[in-house]
Amino acid sequence: MQKKLIIVNGAPGVGKTTTCKKLQQLLQRSVWLDGDWCWMSNPWTVTEETKRMAENNMTFLLNNFLNCSEYEYILYSWIFRSDEVFNIILDKLLTSDFQLYKFTLTCAPDVFLNRLEGEREKSKIPMCVESLYQCERTETEKVDTTEKSIEEVANILHDRIQRI
Repeated sequence: MQKKLIIVNGAPGVGKTTTCKKLQQLLQRSVWLDGDWCWMSNPWTVTEETKRMAENNMTFLLNNFLNCSEYEYILYSWIFRSDEVFNIILDKLLTSDFQLYKFTLTCAPDVFLNRLEGEREKSKIPMCVESLYQCERTETEKVDTTEKSIEEVANILHDRIQRI
């Protein structure tokens, strides 16, 4: 059995967490990891040191789950604003014996702004919108969530994973 590493990328608020929760229910022998868990701090400080620490935490978790025989599917959600960030994480993995699926959840900007209303501090909304455009430029398979329910998005990802 070859492992399947499924990366779900997207801007804050586009639906990564909710989609992964639903997708995990569809995939037997799966585990879901959220990159934010490796970096939840108060205050949230972005320095070269904290970025390296978060990358090391992420790759430590991914390596452990990729090497555990109990799991066939490893779901990983986070905001990958560039292909360079993907490569930093993927290059630190100790095995290449897995199938890689890279998805980016996208959304029409007007719908995305409506989703953010009340969910995010107003001062953070411009950063979220910029993230939407950055994530869309990554070399990933795009899934537009604009007019889809979480169940529909999870089923699309599930079908694409099973198809390959």
